[in-house]
Amino acid sequence: MTTENDPISDRIAALFQEYRNQLPERLAQIETQFADLKGDPANIEKQSSLVFLLHKLAGSGATFGFDEITRIARQWEHMIQPRLKQAPTPISTVEFDEMDRLLIELRAAVDAGHNSN
Repeated sequence: MTTENDPISDRIAALFQEYRNQLPERLAQIETQFADLKGDPANIEKQSSLVFLLHKLAGSGATFGFDEITRIARQWEHMIQPRLKQAPTPISTVEFDEMDRLLIELRAAVDAGHNSN
């Protein structure tokens, strides 16, 4: 049973709030990396960097209970990740269209998570 002065509960609440406040910056990093990748769609380092950011967001989203953020980030990550194990090939227009759709969904999920109580 917790009380109002439970230091562990207070720390967990503070960590949750800190994470929630960081969501817009995490999204901005993904948007920047995605824009860079669009400019050089065969660049394996840019693909890898985007996968890394998405992987971190999926994992941290799961830790803090942001299921929709986790779902979208993981789906996007899994879309790119297999490419990292093969010869560098440009991401197609069709794939970018799907990634654009995921970015729109991710923006909405981050906005909802950032503004939730």
